[in-house]
Amino acid sequence: MIRMSRRAGLLAFAAVLPFVLGPSGTSAQSPAPADLRAALEGTWQLEEWHVDGQVLKPPQADGRWSNRDGVVLFMLHRADSAQSNMGYGIYTMTADTWGYRYLRMQNTTGPPGGPVNIAVSQPAPEMRWFKVRRAGGKVILEGAGEDRREYEGPFFTLIQKGQIVRKWRRVS
Repeated sequence: MIRMSRRAGLLAFAAVLPFVLGPSGTSAQSPAPADLRAALEGTWQLEEWHVDGQVLKPPQADGRWSNRDGVVLFMLHRADSAQSNMGYGIYTMTADTWGYRYLRMQNTTGPPGGPVNIAVSQPAPEMRWFKVRRAGGKVILEGAGEDRREYEGPFFTLIQKGQIVRKWRRVS
């Protein structure tokens, strides 16, 4: 059993409070409805990666995006190089907002077979928040800087500055 002093327990509670309260700083927001959770939670496999003027598809590139139980996981890799990106973090949602933050992000670059360079980024300082909007059968997450995510049926599309960056297909 782990023993913790009352002060340490209060400090731990204070550390997680901003993630529970969300962007407004209050917990008065309504919880996410089941249909929104069903649309945004799951695991997706990469269908397309729009990078360097190319549209890469498996087996040229592959990856996964997953939101489950408050944990976000992200992995991408290219077959023609040692380029690989992966990260994990936390997410939270209400009926009106969705936000996430990576706790670790690692990028690997280099030619196939090496040598490779590995860069580990510092954790994101704050959550990235998105407004939840619905349009027909689509759930649209609109964030700052023209960052947009569209969930429609089995597909999830990441759009930045009006350009498709990645398309994913739900696998679970």
